[in-house]
Amino acid sequence: MGFSATLVYLALALISPWAAYPELANLRIMVWLMGMIVLVTFLQVLFGRTSLWVPQVPLLGIFLSWTMLSVAMSGWLGGAVVALSQVMVPVAAYVALVANVNSSSRIRWLCWGLVLIATYLSVRVILAFQFGVDLEIYALSETVGGGEKGSVAVTIYRARALGFLADPNDLAQYLVACLPLAGLPWQRGRSISNTFQVVLPLCLMGGALYLTRSRGGLIGLAFVATVAASRVSRFAAPVVGAGLVAGMLAMGFSGGRAESLSEGTGASRIELWSDALVAAAEHPIFGIGYGSITEYLGSFTAHNSYLLCLVETGVPGLFFWLAAFTVTYFQVWPMLSDPTVSEEARRFCRLGLMSLASAMVTSFFLSRSYALTLYIFLGLATAEFLVARQEQSAPSPAFRSSWLAWNGAVAFLLIGTAYVLVRLRWMSG
Repeated sequence: MGFSATLVYLALALISPWAAYPELANLRIMVWLMGMIVLVTFLQVLFGRTSLWVPQVPLLGIFLSWTMLSVAMSGWLGGAVVALSQVMVPVAAYVALVANVNSSSRIRWLCWGLVLIATYLSVRVILAFQFGVDLEIYALSETVGGGEKGSVAVTIYRARALGFLADPNDLAQYLVACLPLAGLPWQRGRSISNTFQVVLPLCLMGGALYLTRSRGGLIGLAFVATVAASRVSRFAAPVVGAGLVAGMLAMGFSGGRAESLSEGTGASRIELWSDALVAAAEHPIFGIGYGSITEYLGSFTAHNSYLLCLVETGVPGLFFWLAAFTVTYFQVWPMLSDPTVSEEARRFCRLGLMSLASAMVTSFFLSRSYALTLYIFLGLATAEFLVARQEQSAPSPAFRSSWLAWNGAVAFLLIGTAYVLVRLRWMSG
């Protein structure tokens, strides 16, 4: 019951039918569903039918507490309740996945469900752009050009979905993360089933991704292609990724939007990163407070999930938030080459880790530290680790203290990369 309710919850959250039909919002379906999931999960843990003893749960719990403290320390005590109500939603969804996706069959159903939803959204987007079906819902107009003398302003349309996927970049992130999972049904020698179950969904998602015009999505797509190609040839893999980017840009992927970090929205994004780094340096411990980015940057976002987490919750907040993801990587990676784990479990881990990594790559260009997408694929990867761990003759440790040191190094590398890009932008400008 908990697993079925979790699938329904994720499907409704991703499709967001109440965004198109506001009258459905009055039913408070999501509140009732989450309440049911929490109750069932609590009973399962109480009677020993499932376990939440993974380090990601306390790490995210500390992060949740720190977001509340960041707001309280900024002088707005009531904001702690707001932070709790908003950040708890994706964290609770993660916990629900870990608790209820506890078998290979459930992992498969979850992967199929995520791909099916991505395919459905892709079909809706393509119908909107090609035949005008609900174009006003699934397309976002954007003006490009006109900033310099003699340049002509042009209106382009970018594909989007509903709810928290209403931004084209968010839809692109979700589609990119689902691409590896689409290959799960592939079976050698079954060309007909492979065509309909794998090739067709991949083509539809690729077409919808193109219509989003998301440059972050393009980088994520290149990452997925590079990792996939590396299984054939590590030397040719970077060429495949670079060739994909060049080909997509030649086909007009950007839709006339600036393709350089030194001009257009790319330059403004780097300027936001610069302001975010300054704010983080001024408030290194508690940050400026959850949800306060607009007051400091004059923008609703920092266009970087890592910088957003850093500037709003400080260094500790970024550390504990990022640790949930790096720990998952250290857990899953050894499973890929463990001979005591079944081929099916290793395949789950490989595809799930690729999906999580692609979501993390695109997050470098999106401010989605608290969005559901990241936590869905984090929960999937954690569940895959726990299922594979059950097959090991000597179960791998779920946590090593040395991983936290590596997590600190990763955080330093990510912030350092943003700093270097900011410096290069100002040196070139």
